Amino acid sequence: MNPVFHCREALPSRVDHLHPVWLSFLALLLANVSAAMAKSLYVKWTDSSNRDLTCLFGQSLCMADGMCYPTNPPYGATPERPIAVLPMMAPVRFLLLSKSNKTKYQEISLTDPSTISKSDFNPKADTRVIIHGYTESGQEQWMLEMCQAFMQAGHCNCFVTDWGSASMTIYAQAANTIFSAGNQLSTLLRILQSMGSSHFHLVGHSLGSHIAAQAARIFHYVDRITGLDPAGIYFENTPYSVRLDKRHAKFVDVIHCNAVPFSQLGLGIIQPIGHFDFYPNKGKHMPECDSNRSTNHLEVLCTLSPLLGPINCSQDQLPCPEHTKDVKFTLESLTEYKKKIFCDHYQAIRYFTESITDMKKFQSFPCESVEKALAGECATDGPSEGFPTMGYHSIKSKSVTTSSQVFVLKT
Repeated sequence: MNPVFHCREALPSRVDHLHPVWLSFLALLLANVSAAMAKSLYVKWTDSSNRDLTCLFGQSLCMADGMCYPTNPPYGATPERPIAVLPMMAPVRFLLLSKSNKTKYQEISLTDPSTISKSDFNPKADTRVIIHGYTESGQEQWMLEMCQAFMQAGHCNCFVTDWGSASMTIYAQAANTIFSAGNQLSTLLRILQSMGSSHFHLVGHSLGSHIAAQAARIFHYVDRITGLDPAGIYFENTPYSVRLDKRHAKFVDVIHCNAVPFSQLGLGIIQPIGHFDFYPNKGKHMPECDSNRSTNHLEVLCTLSPLLGPINCSQDQLPCPEHTKDVKFTLESLTEYKKKIFCDHYQAIRYFTESITDMKKFQSFPCESVEKALAGECATDGPSEGFPTMGYHSIKSKSVTTSSQVFVLKT
């Protein structure tokens, strides 16, 4: 019997083309990964006959439908993505809210078409799909609130993409799980299209932005993707096949609220990647988060290091305070800690949700470059006619073109 999953050798890796400094860094990093972490550098599966299918670094994990998930460049072994971990193949759940059912999700199964035909899905209405980020699930309150805001703005189907069972892992693995999660989302979109649905708007936060991109790469018929502070770690300066990019939909708008390096507690991508890239408050620190902001970057990095895995550093390489080495997190306490310390990263969600029902909020102004936007060198007042408001209604702007444009504003 053929296995559901199989491993194959990836295309020749270009790791030998890396700069010697990076090769040394990779060797040192891998040598210092703990035994527990090392187990996460491969994925082990069994087929229906319980035969082992273990995929190692440098191989691809391939599914029965032909989709493969490689670990070689540009997906891994690069300066931007030094650790290549195969994605988790945990099933993604799809939860539907509709105009007639605004408070209780209906779960849709990709393998049981009757779950759609028996649901409140309306193929004549536009479809919105919301995708959460790292260490979250489809039960987040903000996803329900965003769906309800969509309902208030107009008749639509609103799907919540719950990949939580695969997001609760070390970051390097979650960052590659976007490919398998995106593949499953593309399957949902194909099913909905076959039922007559024709207008799709995907909204992703953090890693969810890149899941939306992967789904759109496969499906090809996505009208719009909104990236809410797309994750920067493992995605900054990577090829567009790895991350969200304006080529993935007819219109891509991005809100950058935490566009600073990870060493300064930044989680968002810095570079412009959409048709419209908005940088409110210089794209770095949101005024609503001032009371939560930590100035002790080292302590935060040390505290989170055992959970995040090998990103840019590890406790062995950092001069970490002793008290940070004994911190124990539950998923619940991690979520609360993360939302407090990384408040700026989550502010993009709040801005976008507020914009859905207030089309005049968040007026923006053009800026010549991302460098000037981050430096605060562009005007955030003056005549605004023709310029977009940040958020849901930005697509209505007369400024929409096929080129990339940077906008700034104060909130």
